[in-house]
Amino acid sequence: MNERPPRSPSRRGRLIAAGAAASLLVVAALATVTAPSEDEIQTPLKITGAIGETVASRQTELVVHGVTVAEELAFGEAGAPPSETTGAWVVVDVTTVCRLTSCSFARSELRMGGRSFAAATIAPLPSFVAQAPSPGLRYRSSALFEVPRDALQAGTAEFVLQISETTALDSVAVVRFDLPTDVSPTAEVRAPELARDAS
Repeated sequence: MNERPPRSPSRRGRLIAAGAAASLLVVAALATVTAPSEDEIQTPLKITGAIGETVASRQTELVVHGVTVAEELAFGEAGAPPSETTGAWVVVDVTTVCRLTSCSFARSELRMGGRSFAAATIAPLPSFVAQAPSPGLRYRSSALFEVPRDALQAGTAEFVLQISETTALDSVAVVRFDLPTDVSPTAEVRAPELARDAS
């Protein structure tokens, strides 16, 4: 008895199989594109805003009132430390609040052009970096960042308010802004003072 040779797949069957394979490839590509990067998984969630807006993370609250770029700092008191620099000072006028517990803002950063700059400790005590305000008290002060001149070419920056206890599963308040195009000779530094509101 002669056996009949197996039928070859029909044209319709081949088209269905090809379509299914293409669909799987598209789904895989989308999953790869939309999946968070390793850095995004291991860094706190950013709650972002603009100058003048109140930005609240789980542990802090932030308002950036303005930004000045200067060659030197003016502390307005005798015996202030020298602040000449071959770079530039970025002075961020901020109102900050610790929402849950007394906290320190020493881990706050200025990010620009793919680089991160720590807040300077040059200001006399108390300062934005050194103070540890009680929860719920609103303080206005100057956050100071010394940056190289070429960093200003980025044109934009992010001020990231984060406390020492910030973890990868937490959130941070971030304000994005355009950098001033002019570099002033000096910038006034505001010592921390209680603020009645965020304005």
